[in-house]
Amino acid sequence: MVKVTTAEQMRDAVLSRMTESTLVIKAAAVADYRPLNVSEHKLKRTGPLMLELAPTEDILAEVVRRRRPGQLIIGFAAETENRMENGRAKLLRKGADAIVVNDVAGEGVGIDSDLNAATFLTLSTAIELPEMPKRKLADRILDEILTLRRPRSLVVELEGVSRKESLQDEVLRQSGNRDEIIAAPRRQLIVE
Repeated sequence: MVKVTTAEQMRDAVLSRMTESTLVIKAAAVADYRPLNVSEHKLKRTGPLMLELAPTEDILAEVVRRRRPGQLIIGFAAETENRMENGRAKLLRKGADAIVVNDVAGEGVGIDSDLNAATFLTLSTAIELPEMPKRKLADRILDEILTLRRPRSLVVELEGVSRKESLQDEVLRQSGNRDEIIAAPRRQLIVE
């Protein structure tokens, strides 16, 4: 774990480890904006104050630009409206392998909740991950990331069977290493 406070510190920490990474998951930005001018002293109350902001560094875009062959890069998009349209635009604009789109405007899910739901977007798929505890959602997201690493012939696609364990276990079962039937999540193919 590397502790950081600012977006610039996060950028430096991420980029300094790029050469040793095969997978980069950019789950959140420190902030999208930072104060343009930082006061070294307390600002006295004298009336209205205009605060100027500048965009922080786009770490995901820089990671994609610096990627090595074989590196897998996953980004996140916290959206409050038009989530699929904005998520797809971000996927195309950033050049990541996948974007996890979170609807953070919904009641009972998102930033101030123990529950969340998301859509795992790639150039050819949109996999809905329904509302669930955040820890379980993280495991499901990692399952989907694993499918991006596997040869297509190993990705098991079953519909209509309830999911009891992870996609990893389904692939192991199909290869003879598990006795229990475990289903993979339903996939939706996007053709544009």
